[in-house]
Amino acid sequence: RGLPTVGGRGLPTVGATGPAWPADRPDDGPTSSWDGVRADLATLRRGGPTGEIALAADTLDRLVRSALGVEPDAAYGRLTLRPAFPTHWNAFEASGLALADARLGFTWERTGALHRFRLRQTAGGAPITWILEPWLFGSGLTSARVDGEPAELDAVPDGGGVRPRIQLPAERERVVELEVSPP
Repeated sequence: RGLPTVGGRGLPTVGATGPAWPADRPDDGPTSSWDGVRADLATLRRGGPTGEIALAADTLDRLVRSALGVEPDAAYGRLTLRPAFPTHWNAFEASGLALADARLGFTWERTGALHRFRLRQTAGGAPITWILEPWLFGSGLTSARVDGEPAELDAVPDGGGVRPRIQLPAERERVVELEVSPP
């Protein structure tokens, strides 16, 4: 009893074990992940019906696992997000993420140097724990607020940006505001 396959390849499932995507698509960081998504979407626009389903599944898998950095840990009730959005984007929303019986969603908005994340659990029993480690373009973290309150966060330099780490229980909607200094 395995996962269904298309063209001999298994369909990706968030939370499944194994590589984040097929071996012919290595992870070279945030930029290559978005480049791969763009290339897959371009192939879908050009291609005929052959292989479209597998390619669409691979594209979504790449987006969820790599560009959004979704890493589920159902055994411990944690969901890690390591989003690395392109610098020309200003907003993103994801809903219906599943972790055991929980359903989760998040939004991200950027206004200038301010990044606002809204994390919510929309269904499920016990609250999960969010681990948010976003990649933010800038030379450092200048301020942080969690649910409207100032927060002291460490942010490590990471390839032209910074990556703070925040861990929050999802007993209610959580709002994280992070401001970065210019590069």
